[in-house]
Amino acid sequence: MSTFAKWQPIYAEHNIPVFPVKFEDGDKIPAIHSYGRVGLQGSAKLARKFSDASMLGFMCGPRTKVLSLDVDTKDERILTDAIDRHGKSPVIVRTASGKFQIYYRHNGERRRIRPWGDDLPIDQLGAGGYVVGVPSEIGEGRYEFVQGGLDDFDRLPVMRAPALAPAPGQRCAVRPLHACSPPLRHPRHLTRCRKNVRHGKV
Repeated sequence: MSTFAKWQPIYAEHNIPVFPVKFEDGDKIPAIHSYGRVGLQGSAKLARKFSDASMLGFMCGPRTKVLSLDVDTKDERILTDAIDRHGKSPVIVRTASGKFQIYYRHNGERRRIRPWGDDLPIDQLGAGGYVVGVPSEIGEGRYEFVQGGLDDFDRLPVMRAPALAPAPGQRCAVRPLHACSPPLRHPRHLTRCRKNVRHGKV
C-alpha cells in the first residue's frame, strides 16, 4: 500500500481531506485538477485511484483550519527566530529536503510568498495554499514530524503576525528575523535551539 493510500484514512480521522502529489521537473505539484475542492469522500476515492502515490498534500485555510509557515531553508537559526517572532507551535515538520514547516491555527490569513521580504526565506501558506504532508517521500527523503503530530492539530495556536514587508521604496520598521543583534542571540542559545530542533523539543 502506498504512502498516500495508507495515510488518507488517518488524515480523514482528523477531518483533513488529502490529495495525491507528484514530483515533476524538480517541483512538487498536485496530481489532480481542482485539488482545492477535494472533500473527505473525494479523498477516499482518490486513495483507491492513486494507490501508488508516495506523496500527499492538503489545503491550508478555513477547511482544514491550518496555517503553515514554510521556512524555506535548512538554517535552524531562521526556524528559531521565526518561532520567537510568531509564537510556539505544538507541530513542526521537517521536509524531505531538511527544511521546515511550522503549523498554526488558520485565522483568516491568505497565501503570501515571501511576505516579509525576499531576503527572508519564509512563506505564509493560508487560504489558497497547500502543503505536502507527513510522511510523503521524495527519493530517499521523507517528511516527518519533529514535534507533535496529527493529534495536536486541534490545539494549534493562532500565529502572531508582525508587519509585512513594505511596498517598494518604503522603509521597513521590522528587522528580518535573522538580523537580531548579537546580544539577543548568544552562541550558547543558538546551540541549545539547534539541539531542541534535532530532538523535537522546539
